[in-house]
Amino acid sequence: MVLVLLAALFVRNYMQTRNKLQDDPAQLSATIGKFLELPQGEIPTVASVKDAGKLKGQPFFDHAQNDDKVLIYTKSGKAVLYRPSTKRVVEFSRVNLGNATP
Repeated sequence: MVLVLLAALFVRNYMQTRNKLQDDPAQLSATIGKFLELPQGEIPTVASVKDAGKLKGQPFFDHAQNDDKVLIYTKSGKAVLYRPSTKRVVEFSRVNLGNATP
């Protein structure tokens, strides 16, 4: 019984640590940067796709799935849709954040 409890605590702690690493902007940039040229000297804003169905109709999210990560590089105006489960970039695009000068 004690071993089962210890195993459950270990698994829970492992999952929490893994999820924190998956949401760490620097860690995600380092992982993706191994196979895709990313903006240098810029830490992205990271968001997780929680309900991909709500994003349908937006071209950037056409192939999104729940738990995908969106990395937004605001200074360079780029966005990456990354799927941690397969370690693949699903979409890469320029974004207009409305900060253009007239």
